[in-house]
Amino acid sequence: IIQPTCNKAALCMDLVRVACFSKEAIDLHLLESSISFQIHVANFVNIRFAITFFLTRLDHDGLYVMYEVGHLEFPSSLGQLPVFTNL
Repeated sequence: IIQPTCNKAALCMDLVRVACFSKEAIDLHLLESSISFQIHVANFVNIRFAITFFLTRLDHDGLYVMYEVGHLEFPSSLGQLPVFTNL
């Protein structure tokens, strides 16, 4: 089984892709805002997955602002669940 790894450069490029996807969704469907999310590995010692939620808004003509609105972490296996629930 391949263990997940977190490469900071790849994580940044994924964030750029999420931003571009949100911008295109706003433009294509004539929306005021768009909600998107990114899933990645949060901790290398106890492998946990993190989900970060973003809100992208079209504030002015051509000015898109992306806000981080939430962050959740989840254990990657049932063996880590007791540690997760005791936090």
